[in-house]
Parts: sequence; C-alpha cells; structure tokens
Amino acid sequence: MLSVLQTINALSQSLPAFSASYYVRSLRDDEPIPQFGPHNVADHPLSQRKWIWVAYDKLTDRPVALLAACPMHGPTVMLCRVYSCVTAGVLVPLFRKTLADCYSRGYTQYAVFLDGNEESNRKLFRLVMRAGGIKLGDNYILAAGPTLVNR
Repeated sequence: MLSVLQTINALSQSLPAFSASYYVRSLRDDEPIPQFGPHNVADHPLSQRKWIWVAYDKLTDRPVALLAACPMHGPTVMLCRVYSCVTAGVLVPLFRKTLADCYSRGYTQYAVFLDGNEESNRKLFRLVMRAGGIKLGDNYILAAGPTLVNR
C-alpha cells in the first residue's frame, strides 16, 4: 500500500499545473534549464532541476517565468530566485504550483527575501501575504508562510 501511495505522489509532482494562459511544471533531471531573459540561473551539472519550476505560455510553449528554490533546515524551503518576462499574472500559478509541490515533498514552510523598492517584489509580497505569509523587516523583507495554500 505504501508503494502505491509513493507512486501516486511521484506522478502528481510530475504533472503540470494549468491556468488560463500558462502551465507550470518542475524540470526533469535530464532537462536543460531554459535560458530566457536575465534570470541568472546557470545551466550547470550541479543544479538540482527538481527545485526549479518554469511557467510556459500555452500558445507558444515558450518559457515565460522561472522560480528556483532550495531545501533549508527542517521543513522549510527557500524561494531563491523568481523571474518573469511577462506581467505578474503568471506569478500566481507559478507560486501555487511551487508551494503545492514543496508541500507534497514534506516541506510545510517557505521563506523568500524581497526588495520592497521593486514593483515586481511588491506584487509577489502581496501574493505571499494573501497566502498567509508574515513580514519581517522594512526595505528588505523576509516573508515566510505555510506551503499549504487554499485553492
């Protein structure tokens, strides 16, 4: 029975999440990191691709946003880099899919550093707060919250 549940969990992590205009999925181990825009995530052999989520445009199948994360102490995951070359509308499905996958991997909390002076960071901060996050700091913000978000 345990192996059946583990198989179902593994399959659910590999399925992409869909929204109206985008679909989001984590990269496979043998897949190169898409190089678009200045996201500064190098396609290096030591990069752990299962911790990188990419949002793709449904019509063109081109990558439009990327979120790189890493596991931290205990049940916490750090959202390290968020990049989008389109409007902030792609951040919601990207954020939700990332947190859902992290939760299914056993991580119950996340943290992210944000710059309060940048517009894109302020938009992401509003998403964090709506998802039950907390704020620490003023200009440079450490926001944290649960990975289990209401759907």
